[in-house]
Amino acid sequence: MKRIILVASVIVIIIIAVTVPFTMGSGRVDVQYLESMRLDPPDDYVEQLESIVRENDDPYVRERAVFTMTDIAIDGNETDQIVDFLKDLAMNEKDDNVRTAAYANVDLIRDLFPPESKGSLELSLDGDIRRGAAVEIVAEVSSTVDLEEAAIVGIISLPDGIAPVSDGVVKVKLAAGVPQRVGYDLRLDDTGEYIISFALKLSFDRIDYEVIHKGVYLAVSESGGDFFEMEPEE
Repeated sequence: MKRIILVASVIVIIIIAVTVPFTMGSGRVDVQYLESMRLDPPDDYVEQLESIVRENDDPYVRERAVFTMTDIAIDGNETDQIVDFLKDLAMNEKDDNVRTAAYANVDLIRDLFPPESKGSLELSLDGDIRRGAAVEIVAEVSSTVDLEEAAIVGIISLPDGIAPVSDGVVKVKLAAGVPQRVGYDLRLDDTGEYIISFALKLSFDRIDYEVIHKGVYLAVSESGGDFFEMEPEE
């Protein structure tokens, strides 16, 4: 009888030794536990992994918990539940590896699930298109949300034969649904066919931003010409 009790006690001790690291809270979690969670995620995996990242003593475990959280959320199409947490880590975490992991996973999520576009860039031209003339290309920009930081819109590629007369890059404060117009004065010094590239950058916070690229086509002759807006090549 004593032998049976002793064997049973040993079994209990072994079970406790195996399970304690996985049940004593985030301070005792190890990478093996994270892998088991990755293979069979609990319903509250977000809360559990947030707790591990916030409270665990091992920086490597914290880093792996970030990747585990993202893997599970991507598989379950639940990335909206973790993006704000990852962005907070990417902006405020003190440990370099954990902060870098958070930033990398936000980038991964944005690549796989691009957010809906919030900005708009439309280009038009005022003036007579001919050699030696001055024209103005007008960029009309807008945002569907208020921006705390000014948007940046400007020319990113200007070919030879066309000379700038005004600043090529401008900062614009945008409020939701209120378009702004920015003009770029150019001089058409030579005849030919030209493509001018523009970009609009909207920054929503220190992590998330949107860049819109567009171009215009100009055909300049001695007495006239042609103009149209071009969508960027995919």
